[in-house]
Amino acid sequence: MSAPRSSGPGAHADLWERADGRSTLAAVQEAWGARRGTRGAGEKAYLVYLVVMSVLILGYVPARAVMQALAGPELLPLIAAPRAPQLLTTLWLLACAGAALAGGLRGPVVLSPFFTATIAASAMPRHIALRWPLLRCAALLAGTGATAGAVIGGARAVAGIGSAGDALLLSLACLGAGLVVIGPWMLGEVLAPAVPEPGRPRRRILGGPQLAAAFAAAAGCAAATATPWGIGAVLDPATTAPEAAAWAFALVLAGASTVVLCLTALDQLHGRVLAEQAARWSAATTSALTGDLAAGSGAFRMPPRAGRRLRAVEPVPAGPLTLVLLYLRRDLVALLRTPARLVTGMLTSTAAAALLLASAALPGVRGWLGVLTAAALAWAASSAVTDGLRHAVATLGAPPLLGQGVRAQLALHLTAPLLALLLAGAAGGGAAILAGADAGGLLPVLLLTAVTVLGRARDAAKGPMPLRLAAPMPTAMGDASVIPMLLWQGDALLRALGAAVLVVLANTVAPWGSVLAALAVLVLLTLELAHRIREATP
Repeated sequence: MSAPRSSGPGAHADLWERADGRSTLAAVQEAWGARRGTRGAGEKAYLVYLVVMSVLILGYVPARAVMQALAGPELLPLIAAPRAPQLLTTLWLLACAGAALAGGLRGPVVLSPFFTATIAASAMPRHIALRWPLLRCAALLAGTGATAGAVIGGARAVAGIGSAGDALLLSLACLGAGLVVIGPWMLGEVLAPAVPEPGRPRRRILGGPQLAAAFAAAAGCAAATATPWGIGAVLDPATTAPEAAAWAFALVLAGASTVVLCLTALDQLHGRVLAEQAARWSAATTSALTGDLAAGSGAFRMPPRAGRRLRAVEPVPAGPLTLVLLYLRRDLVALLRTPARLVTGMLTSTAAAALLLASAALPGVRGWLGVLTAAALAWAASSAVTDGLRHAVATLGAPPLLGQGVRAQLALHLTAPLLALLLAGAAGGGAAILAGADAGGLLPVLLLTAVTVLGRARDAAKGPMPLRLAAPMPTAMGDASVIPMLLWQGDALLRALGAAVLVVLANTVAPWGSVLAALAVLVLLTLELAHRIREATP
C-alpha cells in the first residue's frame, strides 16, 4: 500500500525523512541501480560521450546542409518572403496547439512504471519528485528551437539578407519560444481526462483539446495580421535591432517563467494519469524497439472515453445498401468516440490538401518539397479515420459473426474513410482555390485520397515483419540489417510519397494523365492487398 500523497514540501516529513526528499530519491535509485544489467559509472560516461559526439557529428553536418539549401535560390523565398515572419509565428502557435493535444497522450513528465510506482506515488511532493523529467524536456525543446533559429538565421546571413547578430537573436528568440511550448504541453497532461482519485474533484471545464483550439485560433490570427509579433518580429526586416533584441529577451524571459510555473504545477498532476501514460509509453517503446512500429503506435493510443451512449448498431431499412449504411454508421460512431483524434486528423487532411494544391504550381525544388510534405501529412492524418480497415484485417481466421468475410468487410469499411477524406480534401482544395491556386490541381488531390485509403488497407494487411529481415548483414561499415528493417517499416509511407509524385507529375502532362496514374496505383495496391490476404488466410 503506497504512502498518502503530500500537498507540500513539509507534509508527511516523517514518512520520507527529509523535507527535500533526497533520502527517498536515494533509496529508490539504489534499488533501481541494484537490478541486473544496470549501467556502471564508466558505461554512463561513455554513453554521454557517445551522445555528445553523435550530436556534433551527425547533427552539425545535416544542419549545415539544410542551411546551405535554404540559402539557395530555390528555397530562399521561403525564409525571405514578406509573409515569412507571420508564417514563423503561426508555426510556433500551431506547435503549442499540438503540444496541448499531445499532453493528454504523453506529457513532458513520464517516468518508467517502476519510478511511477515508487517516486510519483510516494509521500514526496511531486514538484520535487518529477522536476528532472520536466527540466529534461524543457532543455530538449530549448535546444530544438535554438537549432532551428540558428539554421534559419544562418541561411539568411549566407544569402546576404541578414547578419550574424540577427541569426544570434533569432536563435535566442526560438530558444525562448521552445521553452514556452512546455507550458501547453504540461497543461495538456495536467488536464488529461482520468478517473478522479479519492478526495480529488473531476476537472472538466478545460481540457487539452479546448486549449489546442485556442492556440490554433491564435495561429490563425497571427497568419492574418499585418504586423508580425513574437519570433516573427525578430525575423521581420522592418524591426529595428533594439526592438528585435527586446523581443528575443522577452521570449527567453517568458520561456523561463513558463518553466517555473510548470514546476509549481507538478503537484496538480493526477496519479492515475501518470500511471496510464507510463504504462502506454513503456508498451509502445518496447514494441517499437523490437521493430513492430504498428503495434507500438496501437499500444500508445489513448482509449476512447467519449460517446459511450452512442449506439453503433441500429436497424436500417432493408435494401441493396443495407450493409453499406450499417457499416458506415458503425465507423462514424467509432470515429466520434475519439473526437480530438478525429478533429486533428480532419484538420491535418484539410491542410495537406491545400498545401498539395498550392505546391503543385510552384516551380523547382519548392514545389516538389511541398508535394512530398503534403503527401506525408495526408498519410499521417488518414490513420485517424481508417480504424475500420485495421479491424477488418484483424478478423482474419475468426468466424464471420455477421456473415461477411474479410474481403467484404474491407470493402464495406472503405466508405467512411473515403467520405471523410474526400470532404477534407474538397475543403482544403476549395480554400486553396479561393486563395488563388489553380483549380486544375483539385483532381489529383481527390484521386490521392482514394490512393491513401487503399494504401491504408494494404498496410493493415501487411502483417508482422519477417524474421529474415533481422538477420545480420555484416559490411565494412558495420551491421546493415537495419536498412531492410527500416524499408519494411516505412514502405507504406514511401509508396504514398511516390504515388503523390507520380499523380502530380502526370497531371502536368494532361488532366487525364493523373487519372490513369491513380488507376494504375490503385490496381497495384488492390493486387498486393488481395495477395496479402490470401497469404494470411488460414
